[in-house]
Amino acid sequence: MVAKRMQATAAGREVERLRDERERHWQRVQKVVRGAAHDLRNPLTTIRARTELLKRTLGNGQSSEARHLDAILRSSERLEALITQLSTSFREGTAADGPAIPAATEAEATPR
Repeated sequence: MVAKRMQATAAGREVERLRDERERHWQRVQKVVRGAAHDLRNPLTTIRARTELLKRTLGNGQSSEARHLDAILRSSERLEALITQLSTSFREGTAADGPAIPAATEAEATPR
């Protein structure tokens, strides 16, 4: 009887240790994801701002250049959505459960 209690106590301590380890790991993962999201948003903001400036400089016409710039802006909006979803999923602890954002279709990726 004493031996069973000792085994149960040892098992309980092991379960608690594993929970603590999992929590520390999850916190490290969240920190990495937050840092990555921040580091991705900085150049993405520059890309979007410069693309919008170029588009205004060229005018909002139907030129080939304007269509390419529109494609860049659409892609940057998609990246922003992915970064936001990733950040939100890991902050809320639902990374494995969250809905996937569908991949861009070829039509969306091709300048019009």
